[in-house]
Amino acid sequence: MGFKQFLPVIALLILAAPALADARLPEAGIVPGSFLYSIDLSLENIKLFLTFDRAERIRVGLQFAAERISELQLTLIEDSPERAEAALEERKALLDKVAVQFKKHHGDDEAAFVAEIQQTLDAHDALIKDAYDGADAGEIDFYDKATDQNKAFKAVIEERAKDLDIELAEAVEEAPVVSEETVPAITGAVVSEPELPKDIAIHAAVSDEETDIVVTGDIERKFTLDVTELEDLVTEIAKLLDVSEDNVRDAMIVEVAAAKPRITVMIEGDEVARITVINNGIEKKIVLAITDPQAIAVEVARRTGLDVELVRDVMTITKDYNEGYYLNVTIPANETNSS
Repeated sequence: MGFKQFLPVIALLILAAPALADARLPEAGIVPGSFLYSIDLSLENIKLFLTFDRAERIRVGLQFAAERISELQLTLIEDSPERAEAALEERKALLDKVAVQFKKHHGDDEAAFVAEIQQTLDAHDALIKDAYDGADAGEIDFYDKATDQNKAFKAVIEERAKDLDIELAEAVEEAPVVSEETVPAITGAVVSEPELPKDIAIHAAVSDEETDIVVTGDIERKFTLDVTELEDLVTEIAKLLDVSEDNVRDAMIVEVAAAKPRITVMIEGDEVARITVINNGIEKKIVLAITDPQAIAVEVARRTGLDVELVRDVMTITKDYNEGYYLNVTIPANETNSS
């Protein structure tokens, strides 16, 4: 079973791109702070991975970046600046990836494509302006940061136009307006049919920091890679197995695991525990007047809504043994504090 069998599931999750010329915010969907948000981002990465045409991948990435603007607006409406900051960080990371793809793009009519991407960023500016016009004083800084992200991407566009000796303003004026006709609906990906040199199946379980690989068939292997980006995974697996990247794409079955929270505890003397919880991109600080690891795990679970066993599994503890000197020692959460 390969990508061809996996596509029907993905196709159900891929929405048609709306017209950007109308500068209407797309639906935000799942927003930062939701326990499904990390899964939603992973599914977006899969959609990008399954879009093999580089120009289409750039368009899809920019559509997802527009969704981050919607998430930003919704989280600010809900008076959640931490979640708004998370939406901004995800948008910046996405635009950085799209910029890399944009620099690598080479097409038959590069001037028209560069102009199209410029128009798309202009549409993003309009989306931000519409949200900005209704914002209060405390929200304006967030929209300014989103505008700065657009400026950084536009600088990449200008540099690309200069390298190709394209008069950007003239190209934009001559290009058709970005619309549903020039941003086709994303309905799935075309998978090539390479002649496979080996009969293999590759199961990839992607988590937030690493990927567990199980290979069956002509090649039997199990290994873990500290890579989570799907394109990088294909490259690394192809090298390790000595097969083509097309071979890997056809054989790979991808499962996306929900990202585990990260919980770090700093115990100061015998009186105070300072705790940092990062879950679904949201950071929370907790200070407790207890130092017993079991009690800390129970209290963190109560305050965060996480399962106590999960808290014990991911929690790491460092102790201050001597007047502010911290030893880099991790104490298992299932041990009691004996000091």
